[in-house]
Order: sequence, then C-alpha cells, then structure tokens
Amino acid sequence: MKTPLKILSIALMVFGFMTSTSQAQALQQNQDRPEVIAKTQTAELSDALNLSGDQQRAVFRALVTRAAQMRKAGAATNTDSQNKTQTDFVATMKGILSESQFRKWKNMPQ
Repeated sequence: MKTPLKILSIALMVFGFMTSTSQAQALQQNQDRPEVIAKTQTAELSDALNLSGDQQRAVFRALVTRAAQMRKAGAATNTDSQNKTQTDFVATMKGILSESQFRKWKNMPQ
C-alpha cells in the first residue's frame, strides 16, 4: 500500500516541477511586450517628472503606441516611418506634459 502511494507522490512532484518551469518561461517571454516596457518607462518618467495620474495614463498609452509602431516600422526597416513615429511621439508628449516637464523630459537621456 505504501509503495503505490510513494510512486504517485513522486509522479505528482515531477509533474509539478515541469509545470512551474513552463510558467517561468512564459513570464520571460512577456518581458519584451510593448505593454511591459511601457509600464517600466512610465514608472521611471513618473518619478523623474512628478506626473499626475492622468498624465501617467496618457504617457503609458503614448509609449505603447510608439513601441508598437516602431516594431512595425523596424520590421520593414523603413527609417522614414521610424522618424515619423518618433516625431509623432514627441508631439504627443508635448501635449501631455507641462512646459517644465517637457523641457526636463527632452534633457533626459533616452
């Protein structure tokens, strides 16, 4: 009676280890998603520029949009579309941030 119980418990442990490693791999792959990158960048900008809640949401949306457009433009290796994306992003940030925040943001290392 004890032997089948031991075999079952060992099998369950092995199965548990296999599923936990696959979950860790999925988390690693998600680090490259535009939303994850934008969340990190928004937090950094929020600390550096003292952003309000509305500004944080708008900056997050702008960063996600820029990351998605840059990926699309990068896949085509079209520098004109990359430059247009960057120009649009700067214009969006100018609309979101106050003048002093925008000056500070422009002087930050990108």
